[in-house]
Amino acid sequence: MLLALGNADSIVRANTSAAQAAAITDVASQLSIAFTTTLVALLCGIIISLFNYWQIKQEKNYLAETDLALREHFNIWNREQHQNTDSPEIPTVKKEPSRTRKEGMP
Repeated sequence: MLLALGNADSIVRANTSAAQAAAITDVASQLSIAFTTTLVALLCGIIISLFNYWQIKQEKNYLAETDLALREHFNIWNREQHQNTDSPEIPTVKKEPSRTRKEGMP
């Protein structure tokens, strides 16, 4: 792009119409290469973005399915544990009474 714009003054400095046409062709060809590569880069960016969005969607679906499966698994496990006990509540861990130091001991 800079090369094309740097040579743009050759159009003005041309003495004949043939030289002017050659200068215009030279500048236009250099600009067309710059615009073509820019278009290719934008199209590649769009394709990569679409793939990225698809990948994010797949990841969210996988995480949702995994979360649901784990919740179902642990709910079944909790219900089985609950049915194996006689108490109406889900069993909890009981704390032992805290031990205190006896008087006179270090």
